[in-house]
Amino acid sequence: MPRELEPTLSVLTGRVVEALGRIEDALRAYQAAADSWDRPIAAQGRLRELLLRRTLGNLTRTDAIAELETLTTVWRGDETEVEAMQLLARLYTEDSRYRDDFRIMRTALAAHPNSELTQRIHDEAAESFDGLFLAGRGDALPAIDALSLFYDYRELTPIGRRGDEMIRRLADRLVGVDLLDQAAELLQHQVDHRLQGAARSQVAARLAVIYLMNRKADRTLATLRTTRSADLSNELRNQRLLLEARALSELGRHDLAYEVVSNIQAREALRLRADILWAAKRWREAAEQIELLYGERWREFEPLGDAERPDILRAAIGFALAEDAIGLERFREKYAGKMGEGPDRRAFEVVTAPVAASGAEFRDVARAIASIDTLDAFLRDLRARYPDAGALPAGQRRTQGQRPASNPAPKPEPATTGSVAPRSPAGRSVAR
Repeated sequence: MPRELEPTLSVLTGRVVEALGRIEDALRAYQAAADSWDRPIAAQGRLRELLLRRTLGNLTRTDAIAELETLTTVWRGDETEVEAMQLLARLYTEDSRYRDDFRIMRTALAAHPNSELTQRIHDEAAESFDGLFLAGRGDALPAIDALSLFYDYRELTPIGRRGDEMIRRLADRLVGVDLLDQAAELLQHQVDHRLQGAARSQVAARLAVIYLMNRKADRTLATLRTTRSADLSNELRNQRLLLEARALSELGRHDLAYEVVSNIQAREALRLRADILWAAKRWREAAEQIELLYGERWREFEPLGDAERPDILRAAIGFALAEDAIGLERFREKYAGKMGEGPDRRAFEVVTAPVAASGAEFRDVARAIASIDTLDAFLRDLRARYPDAGALPAGQRRTQGQRPASNPAPKPEPATTGSVAPRSPAGRSVAR
């Protein structure tokens, strides 16, 4: 046997006896090749030995990664390197080291762009990327890390519908941790460059929700108006109208906002009309909408929940500010029993008591109720009615009626309805 053929023969012998099941002979042959003077064959022998030991379970994943990292560092330039990189990328994926996996893919594409093994590495990396952002395997990653990984290797995003769904899911994750600007950027790119027709309008509605959460009502309106389409389902059209009305109300255009949703008969529309009327200081009408919202709830046996009691107090305050004695008496008769069973019993007694019995206590209760951010409740109702509206941010998952600490209660203002200031009950005023 010529000396120059001995290393090659060792590798071939190892592969033959491995196929025959003679594992110990195969390991000896691979080790002999790995210790030889022929560097290319030595690299091949080392790789075959690693593969066999890994198959036998004699090599932990951590040790296999360390040895393959050494091999791919000291030997480069042929199919042995690409094969070692493929195995290393797989081990990185098993170890949840996705960034290292994708880095291997890029290195292989740069060094061996025409190799069939490189194409396999790319395909496996794309499958891992898909699993991260579509199959939920990346849910354990922090949202910042997930966003960074997506931006660094966004070329792995599948084309078509799956890619669009991947981006929307990532946007929901970002919304879930209050990264609203980053989520809006992802969906804005979809709306501007990737989608058309009804699909564009649907994603635009989700984007509008994010802008609304982020207190950018002007961007909400702009998004909805630039993505209007005649080919929409009634459900999607109603969802977009609700968002448009809420944005108009946030911008102070209450009359137009009310008109936009005046013909929508749904629970979330009732709540929104009540919020719009309250913001416009049309107290009696706002109270009546809340009364309609709860319907026969006062007859039910189940006690009022934490999300319901603030609404009942708001309606009572509305009737009181409007000096609607009949409406206030009717409302007190309905809910006195239920409110008397909960922690807001005293507050309900104060806001429904005669004028002479109110004073400072009434102002305190009214100020606390007025300071509640009604956007939270609106978004929760919207999400319950339209699941495609996207996730709620962490800051808006509070129980309805819980005021954020960062929003101190505003100072009370004189009660008004439209441009005419009615006579207010003595000592009664409320913040908008």
